[in-house]
Amino acid sequence: MDNALLGQLFMSLRVSELRDARDAALADQISRYFVEPNQNQKLQYLGLAGVGRHGGALLFNERGDDGRPSRKIIVKYSLTQEADWDLQNEAHWLNVLKGAEHIVEIITLPGATVDVTGTGKRPTVALEFIPHGTIHQFLERFITYYYQVREPPSNLLMPTRFLWRLFLCFVRQIVAMTWPPQGKNPDIPDQREIIKPGEPVVALTQNSSHFNNFVFGNSMMGDVDHHQTPILKMIDFGRGRIENSYEQAYLTNLWGAAYNIACMALPYEDRDALRGRPHDYFLREPITIGEHVTSVITTEAPMAFTSLQQIDWKLRDTVARCMASNDSFIPTLPELLRICEDAVDNRRIADFDLVPAPNPFLVTRESDAHMRWLVQTLIFDADVSGADPEPGLDRPSWARQLGNTMLGIHAAPDAPETRDRAGEGGDTRPFAERLATAIHTSGPRYVPPPPPPPRAGRPGRGRRTLYERFVRRLAGMQRAPTPPGPAEPDEGVD
Repeated sequence: MDNALLGQLFMSLRVSELRDARDAALADQISRYFVEPNQNQKLQYLGLAGVGRHGGALLFNERGDDGRPSRKIIVKYSLTQEADWDLQNEAHWLNVLKGAEHIVEIITLPGATVDVTGTGKRPTVALEFIPHGTIHQFLERFITYYYQVREPPSNLLMPTRFLWRLFLCFVRQIVAMTWPPQGKNPDIPDQREIIKPGEPVVALTQNSSHFNNFVFGNSMMGDVDHHQTPILKMIDFGRGRIENSYEQAYLTNLWGAAYNIACMALPYEDRDALRGRPHDYFLREPITIGEHVTSVITTEAPMAFTSLQQIDWKLRDTVARCMASNDSFIPTLPELLRICEDAVDNRRIADFDLVPAPNPFLVTRESDAHMRWLVQTLIFDADVSGADPEPGLDRPSWARQLGNTMLGIHAAPDAPETRDRAGEGGDTRPFAERLATAIHTSGPRYVPPPPPPPRAGRPGRGRRTLYERFVRRLAGMQRAPTPPGPAEPDEGVD
């Protein structure tokens, strides 16, 4: 393409399109660090996985010795001096944490380095590709589905057994930051994070525990922790740091994990709006501090969560203690790990003492059948960034790499039908539309009333909640049928 034609093309673009063109061009340029003929011949550039104000991420296929794709790799790059420091910091801490099962793994890749002094290149870090999207994306799908089936907001509750499993993943991430593996032999699988009595602790915090920094991986057949729900991994250590004391680091990490569980239990509430004032909470299970037994603590856990009677009381107690105002009521890391492991292994709906009871909806929500549906439909089968490129897209190549074009102008408007996970004919409709016809109907559903106005005095007053924002976005969409009805009794229903 000659310069005159390129200039005419740029003059016809809007500012946002020019920005997109610049980002795509830079991504293609950085991708060449890894696919030049004198670089790694096993890599194939698939495209731009994401881009922001301070950097982006590229997606590659790594081919095995037989030439077939063996795994996907993410390469992060930075765009500003501040982002350069963040990427260098992230690379340092991920090398320290390398080998931890619940932390994204940094990969040694020729050409990927944060030390680019005098090369004219951008700093880059290679990471494992985690396939099934972030917690934030999952919650969007969850709310989208339940709005389509016309459930009232009061029914938009996560299964308690699902929350316990995610809580265990959060706790194992804290264990990893407390006793980092300090690297590993590449031939040895990642280590399950465990308490290491007698070994020195590290006061490391990730410092950015929002929902976009936790990504779902795969489930593990036969694994107690992850056979029903996929592993949840922590990403982005750009703001990771050593705190002044281990106690400060532990409380910071613990508060973030407990708050995330409270927010996931109430997905229709705005995350910021759930931040509230300390209040008294009555523990169902009294705790002993020294010679004193207490049943009342002051906690900063959201009151909407601590008053929620439709989840396991043990989970309420545990989150309330993790966010207690008095540090003496907060469980130690070994105690918290034991609580979560026991809950995942042993607690069933008969132990939860749910209110109101008996309630067929609550029983169904906690069943194995519903858990399988939730994970398969809203995590494994959902649309996420990084899927294999659709065949038939007429994307120009460079050195036989697919990559992005500068403007995406060569993409075919209608990709041919692909094949789905089960090997049957694929379905290229948007996720919400596919979901609307994927599950059989079981009768009319409750139509939610208009969302109530914001409660006076709460943080974020005047802002729409996450649920309200989705109601506005999804207004007019086709209503979906319901998830499976009550299943036969299984391990989740006694």
